[in-house]
Amino acid sequence: MKQDDRQIRFALVIDGDYLPNWQCRCLESLLAERVELALVIRPRFASSDSESHGGLKHLLFSVFQATVGRLSSMRRVSPRKLIRNAESRNCSIIDGVDGLHTFHESDAYDIGQANLDFILYMGERTFGGSITQAATLGFWHFSRENPENPPCFSEMLTGEDVVQATLLNATRAGNVLLKRGVLKLTHHSYTRSANELLCEMAKWPAQVCRELNAGIPLPTDAVNEPSHSSLTPDNWETLRFLAKLASNIAAVIWEKLFHYEQWSIGLIQEPIQTFASPDFQPKIKWLPVAGKGKFFADPFGVERDGERTILCEYYDYRTAKGVISAIPLTQDDSMMPSEIVIEFPFHTAYPFLLEHNGEIYCIPETRIASEIRLYKAVRFPLQWEKVCTLVENVPAVDSTIFQHDGLWWLMYGENDDKLHILHAPELLGPWTPHPRNPVKIDIRAARPAGKVFEHEDQLYRPAQDCSATYGGAIRLHRITRLTPTDFAEEEISIIAPDARGPYPHGLHTLTTMGNSTIIDGKRFVFSPFGIITRIRQLIAKRAQKKG
Repeated sequence: MKQDDRQIRFALVIDGDYLPNWQCRCLESLLAERVELALVIRPRFASSDSESHGGLKHLLFSVFQATVGRLSSMRRVSPRKLIRNAESRNCSIIDGVDGLHTFHESDAYDIGQANLDFILYMGERTFGGSITQAATLGFWHFSRENPENPPCFSEMLTGEDVVQATLLNATRAGNVLLKRGVLKLTHHSYTRSANELLCEMAKWPAQVCRELNAGIPLPTDAVNEPSHSSLTPDNWETLRFLAKLASNIAAVIWEKLFHYEQWSIGLIQEPIQTFASPDFQPKIKWLPVAGKGKFFADPFGVERDGERTILCEYYDYRTAKGVISAIPLTQDDSMMPSEIVIEFPFHTAYPFLLEHNGEIYCIPETRIASEIRLYKAVRFPLQWEKVCTLVENVPAVDSTIFQHDGLWWLMYGENDDKLHILHAPELLGPWTPHPRNPVKIDIRAARPAGKVFEHEDQLYRPAQDCSATYGGAIRLHRITRLTPTDFAEEEISIIAPDARGPYPHGLHTLTTMGNSTIIDGKRFVFSPFGIITRIRQLIAKRAQKKG
């Protein structure tokens, strides 16, 4: 942790005169914070560790990398303008065992006299020895779950749904985790997957510096992470990879042209706290579907004076736009006719319901408007009026509000893989962003999936698992720390769809309605005319953008 108000000083270890584009973006982000690049370290290696990076044995990957697999994030650019004000130092490197590189002791000592807060290395090699102790806040470097191959290559080859990367701090006790990201693989696009991963990694050093400037200390617990030594895939690996990629592309075309998602709402006659037991197996009564090419999803419920009403997203593929509908329920859990109660010119969903001081409030998703709006029921559930905009200039999804320790807390998703938190003294604000935002980067467990609930004086947060498919399952977490400067949670259970049930392909909203629980489920519906539905959807979305 920084001990004073001076500007953070760091050194950059740079391989060669040019950097991959993502590393330059990383440096730009850092310099936009209250940090100073004080020293550029240029290592000189005794021998090359780049074997297996060229030649006929790796020709196929080289061709792929230079053509359809070319990554914009790996385009080599000059960092000259970014590093021109920093002192430069050439250092000799000693090759160690298992690919570990060390600095000469004299060089490491001199670097240690430069009054540095941290040293950053973004390349593919692994460093150790006294250089990792030359700055007060350590030696920062990146690693990936499968560092032996280029980004995303191994994961796509083996059919993984996610790719993981970390920003680590090399210390005497071992590597300490500073940031971790778990991102979804786009199975039909290597370039998209790899570019998204590298561009996300580029944000992390700047985020850690923002936290340091906010007074948040660095973590100290060591973790077991793989060493980083990248090799070029040989021709046989590349051939298998290309076959896998072609198969994935064909599967996506088949799914997009001849299938569509259909969601429905299910009722569970148990309180939501029952889900805090990892072994709980819910019995779900599914309500009728909305109709062909339509669905109900994102249910939230209210029970008042013995009457139960569900607010949910009503989606029609012909318009490619969601609206908020109200569904009254009879005493025997039958649906009464639904009615549209909130509609915007753009898509909306996730009508989060909140009861406070005798009033019923709703926060429908208004991501396209880049704001979080609060509405109050004038005549529930049919008439609503806008109270205010809680937060501006945020493309938030699935905003979820609750009270804890005398504060109001607002959690929302950024896309499907990032969780943001804000807090406020009152419901109407002012809302203050958490200094560690995004507090979680994980396609498996970031995006909110319903109300945060309390059980035995502990908070539980349902989150969407979108790793295999959007809304594929719900992961329930127990929040272990929640303060204006800290957040931590642990996974309790995975609520997966019943593979033999009517909705075997997804679950993504879990919430309360009185003493019962509401959930939604997904299935993929085959249609030989699915391509017509898809074309209509694209036309409708384009019309919305023009509007």
